[in-house]
Amino acid sequence: MRGKCPECGDRIIKDPETGELYCEKCGLIIDEISIDPGREWRVFNPEDWKERLRVGPPNNWRLPNKGLGTSLVPKELKGERIGREVSPFLKKDKGLRLALLEIDRIASELKLPTEIKEEACALYQKARARGLLKGRKTEVIASALLYIVCREFGIPRTFKEIGKVAKVKNQEIYPTYRSLLSHQSELRIKTSILSPEQYIPRFCSVLGLNKEIEMNALAIAREVSKELIGKRNPIGIAGAAIHLAASIKGVRIKLKEIVKVTGVTEPTIRRMDKEIAGILKPLLFKN
Repeated sequence: MRGKCPECGDRIIKDPETGELYCEKCGLIIDEISIDPGREWRVFNPEDWKERLRVGPPNNWRLPNKGLGTSLVPKELKGERIGREVSPFLKKDKGLRLALLEIDRIASELKLPTEIKEEACALYQKARARGLLKGRKTEVIASALLYIVCREFGIPRTFKEIGKVAKVKNQEIYPTYRSLLSHQSELRIKTSILSPEQYIPRFCSVLGLNKEIEMNALAIAREVSKELIGKRNPIGIAGAAIHLAASIKGVRIKLKEIVKVTGVTEPTIRRMDKEIAGILKPLLFKN
């Protein structure tokens, strides 16, 4: 019961979806805007509740203080321009600030969504708090974290693509990636296995191959995935599938070009070519 309608005297009720207050009998809208005092986030376990319970604006993991600190604007501050905002966290933790900026920079150049940046920054701060990042380069850490989060979100990105933007080599990223995965349960990392089909459209686009070759490569990848997924690198399967699809259509493409796009070595592509051909041969000649 929310009082009586000023027109007919009947009871006033609230629409649970729109928040409107209206008369049940005559339909008169009493109030169109209703403020929802509830939280804007959901929780699925007690740990999430503890992490997200707060007051004020939403957490922003891309800032050293999660966006919850107070900026000081003193009237007079020696060595600083009057009116300039000064965060107490900037000088206190320069390393953390630089790492978060590097994650943001790499993700922006790769055109990754804000959710990826936010999650990578959150993962960085969790790993750092547990002392898992000591002695590692900032660029390498940022690259490994972004690769992990891309896998969590099902976004196909390779070590080579991320490393190129971060200006680090694949060989530098991989050990840090494996080290972080060894603490998977502690950091609550949930990486999914990406399929070769998720990589093929982007690889074909970069290589300038037509839609027909792309579709053939996808068909090849789907046919062999059951036997190879979990045993072979999906990026290698994607590269070999593209190479075979192009060869079938009489389009010559150098392995060096595929290596450049995928980051997989030539011997790996050649080995995958043979494995895929071995799987497909009985299907091609069964009639």
